[in-house]
Amino acid sequence: MTSINEEERLEILNSGQHLGWANVVDGRWSYTHADLAPGLYYLSGRYKGKVSTTWTVNVKEAPGQDNLDGATSGYFQRDERPYFSVEETRGSAIGTGGGAGIKYEDMGSAYPGIRGNVLYLTCVSRDTLRRQLTVEVGFYKAYSAISFSCYIFRKVAPGAGPESSLNLFGEGGTPLRYINMMDYEAETHHTLVLSDLPRGRKIKSMRFDIVTGNDPLAQYRYDELLLDNFVLTP
Repeated sequence: MTSINEEERLEILNSGQHLGWANVVDGRWSYTHADLAPGLYYLSGRYKGKVSTTWTVNVKEAPGQDNLDGATSGYFQRDERPYFSVEETRGSAIGTGGGAGIKYEDMGSAYPGIRGNVLYLTCVSRDTLRRQLTVEVGFYKAYSAISFSCYIFRKVAPGAGPESSLNLFGEGGTPLRYINMMDYEAETHHTLVLSDLPRGRKIKSMRFDIVTGNDPLAQYRYDELLLDNFVLTP
């Protein structure tokens, strides 16, 4: 194309239709557009009636992110976040003998990898009873990959558990992947990246299951997960 003089403008076209204008600075031009919907765009530049060759741009949807800002501290049964819902579907009241439940808690900067509000899953036993916690996380749309920070607290009494797992499900509740959370070291920060899925599948929900076993000696045992920094990739 003909050289472009400073103070002139280049018209940007998408599939031959006007999309915007690019200002010229020092004989060079650039163009940004903050509101393009995800999809393919076939762009070209027009200057004084001459049109450039077309180049293809694939605009992808930005990942959703939720670090749990604004969550109200305390125990709850169900909550709606911007990208997902969280629900305790099995638990028990927290008392002197233990219990199982979910809550939001502001952890400040006490633990590596998490900061501020966290989603706190707790399953604790101080007596001989078996306790179980099940937490369902349902996404409003399906995602090809999900990651989050996880800090694990765990104390195991011999022969009494606990057991901890994470199951991923696709559309219609199709099982996608099982993760044994007992494989992850306690008192340590982990970043779980959930992306190794069957071809063409996406994650629509996930379920955490935590169990503390029957302990005739009533030894103190627990399994607790602190979750934060959710990143959801379409």
